[in-house]
Parts: sequence; C-alpha cells; structure tokens
Amino acid sequence: MRTKTGINTRVLITLIVFAFFIFTMAFQLTHSSLWGDEWVEYNYSQEETSSGILYEIILTTFQPPLYNYLMHYWLLIDNSILWFRLFNVFIGVGSGILLYLTVKKLCGWKTACVTLGILAAVYEWVYCTQECAEYALMLFFLFLAFYAWTACHEKFHYGKMALFILACVGAAYSQYGSAFVVLPLLLFFWLRNMTDKTVPVSRKVILTVSYVLSFVLFAVPLYIYFAAPQLERNGIATNAVTLTGETLLKLPFVMGNLIGYFLHIQPEGAWAIVFGALSLLLIGLSVFVLCRKTTDRSGKYLILTLWTAYILHFFLTELHIYAMVHAGLSSGFYCRYSYFYIPLLCAVLPVLFTEAGKGRPRVPRDAMVCMGGAGLLCVFLSCYSMLGNWYKAKDDIYAKIWLEHEGWKDTTYVLGMASYGFDYYISRADDGSIENLYDKVDFSGEIELDYLPDRFWAWRTNWGGDAWGKIVDKARSDGWKVTVFDDAGYSGQLAFCSRE
Repeated sequence: MRTKTGINTRVLITLIVFAFFIFTMAFQLTHSSLWGDEWVEYNYSQEETSSGILYEIILTTFQPPLYNYLMHYWLLIDNSILWFRLFNVFIGVGSGILLYLTVKKLCGWKTACVTLGILAAVYEWVYCTQECAEYALMLFFLFLAFYAWTACHEKFHYGKMALFILACVGAAYSQYGSAFVVLPLLLFFWLRNMTDKTVPVSRKVILTVSYVLSFVLFAVPLYIYFAAPQLERNGIATNAVTLTGETLLKLPFVMGNLIGYFLHIQPEGAWAIVFGALSLLLIGLSVFVLCRKTTDRSGKYLILTLWTAYILHFFLTELHIYAMVHAGLSSGFYCRYSYFYIPLLCAVLPVLFTEAGKGRPRVPRDAMVCMGGAGLLCVFLSCYSMLGNWYKAKDDIYAKIWLEHEGWKDTTYVLGMASYGFDYYISRADDGSIENLYDKVDFSGEIELDYLPDRFWAWRTNWGGDAWGKIVDKARSDGWKVTVFDDAGYSGQLAFCSRE
C-alpha cells in the first residue's frame, strides 16, 4: 500500500517509529552535566594503555574491560561531553535496528514496530543510553546475540553461528550481569542443535568445539585477568544470607515489578497489584505457550531463556552474591544491574503474545490491544518522566555562577566528586585570560571548621558527603552571611559565605 506521494506505507510507519526511537535517546543529551559515575568512566578511559595504568584502574572496579578500552580510543577522536555521550546513542541506534530485525523475523513487521516504539518510551532504556556507562554496550551485544540466534534458527550458517557466539562474548566482556542471559541462551542453542535429528553430525561437532574454544580463549582470561582480581580487591560478601519462606513468596512477583522499574513506576499501592497481576499473567502465558504442541521450538527456547535467567538472578540476588556494591551491601533487583532484562523481554514478550494467539481469532486482536495499551502507558508515564531529563549534577550551572561572581578571588572548597566537574567546566569556560584561576581552590575536602577564611565558596555535587552541610551550618551558627545559590541536595549545592 502506498500513500498519495508514492511512499510505501510500511516504510513510512517504520521510519516514523525509528525517528521517535532516535529522538527519545538524543533529546537533551547534554542537558545535564556529567555526574560521579560518568566522570569515573570519562577519566579512567583516558588513562594510558601501553603502560598498563588503564588495566590497573579497571581492576579496582566491578566491570569487565571492553567499555573502557573502546572508550579510550573513542575519546582520542574528541573528548567533549557531547562526543562522550554520543557513543551510547550510536550503539543504542544499532540496538534498535537489531531489535526490529529480530522481532520482524519472529513475529512480523507490525509487531516489530510496536516493540521498537514501546522500547523508545521506556525510561530506563533511554536513561542507560544517555548515561555514559558499560550497560548500553552490553545491551547492544545482547540484541546482536538475539538477532544472530534468530537468524541461525531461520537458516543456519556458520558465519551466523560465529556472530552469535562472539556477541555473547562481547556482552560478557561489557557487563558481568549479561551472563544471566548469555549462559542459558548458549545452552539452549546447543541443545537445539544437539537434539535435532536433521542437524548433521559435522555441525554438532563444530558447534561443540567452538564452545570449548570460546571458553578457553575468552572466558578463562576474563576470569583470571579481571574477574578474580576484582573480587579479591573489592571484597566479597562475608555475611551469610539464608532464604526464608517470605523470600520465596516474592519469586512469582518480582518480574512484574522489574517491568515497573524499567518504566520508572514504583510498584506501590495500586501499581503493586497491577505489576503483581502482570507477573502472574506472564507466568501463566509462558506455561500455556510452552505446553502447546504448535509452538515453534525457537519460541519455546526463548521463553525458557527468560525464566532460567530470572530464577538464577532472583536467587543470586537474594543470597547477596549478585548486585553487590560493597561487601555486605546489595543493590537488589531494581537497579542498573538488572538492565540485561531489557533485550530479553523485548525478544520474548512479542513471541509470547504471538504464540498465545495462534489459532484463536480473538486472542491475537486482544494481545495487540494489550500491547498497544502498554505502549500508550509507556509513552504517557515514561515520557513524562523523561521530558525534564535528569539532573544528577549541576557542575555546568555552578561553573557559570562561579565565574560570573569571580569566584577565583576567594577560597573555594570543592567537595567530593565535584572536583572532576569543576575542572572540566571551568577550564572550558575560561579563555585563558584569568590569572591564578586555581590558586585558592581546595580539592582536598579536608576542612578545618575552626579556621575558615573570612570569605569562601562551598561547591558540592553528588558523592560529596556531608562536608557542605557542616561548613555552611558552621558559618550560619557563627553569624556569617550565607548566600545559597542552589541547594538541590544530592544533585548539587553551591553557597558563598562571608564574615560580616
């Protein structure tokens, strides 16, 4: 079907969906200045590789090496904030293309467009593609793995098989949590080929050998040179955690709450009932589709991958083995460590609804209505949260205020992670005409409250501790004049204090 201008309607709809998808990721990309974790990635990635400094730094983190090494060479081209953040946007576009092609193969182009449109409005997806971290890279490789997996099941080719295995390796080298998806996906791909009598023996042998070689060449070095030293340096939880009946009662409901988390909706009150019902619906649909003889085997393996990953994730998180921030401190389920579900749900849910509707005239229509309703819910709720963008730090704003008031003339206490933002935004705003710009700037964070100067600035951003509150409260209690330019709590605080 074509429009009056001769444009194919299918192409037009697809282009509109992709335009919306790209828009939500690129909208106000540099609206917020970089925050603590982003500064860590920005600075770490620019360290030397030849001397081994970057390697040593990565060992102090909880993440695999691929993102920082790729970012190192990316920032050699340009080290601006815009270019830094565009990396994730570009691979986010690639992820969208891979998702569309995957779902199109599995369920058709209409479902592919609906799925891509819904993803474009998912708050946590947009957030992780705008924030500079390894998660968007992990998601790209997982989307690539699902695409290659689907292409292989459609028509096997050794090149597609190699692409699938390498995509799984890329995901594991980007973020350790991807293992929850990669391991069952690799297992079910192997089982599918091993149990199919039509598959030649030569393919089974080559596939098995490829798995063994990949384990030796990629998994073993990743553990020896990165995972093991990181566990040793960062500490492992020593507190024993036991599972209780109350914990097990949570098992059927966490999946729905995770979906709520991705939409930036707290599973509280009425929403807790909604997402609890959604969890039970997904479990019921999965059992129904898995038991149907007409369900395609590839669809069954996708559904099994979802629930295998979910069960592993649930118990390892509850036991405080996964999602650990520091020894004894777990981030739980509803955090960025659960991002690996995004491509998994994007691949499985369309298949689940499509397979459930086969042979039942009303069910496909009702399924599309449900998916469309979910899409509208995402657009109105997630997009509403995204319109204001996020402000985790305000160093760019504070730099303008500080320069306008000639802040370099007085002592400035730069507290916590603000030292990164201060240096970046001040150095780019200064044209070199200001002498002694840094002479009175104190980055140490060690402040003698009883010996404060007569005039000083307090500049704090996230990860700044409570030093800002201490010195400002001290100045106020001593009767000083305190001008607070901004007090956004954890997102940033800026004040000027003078002894009257």
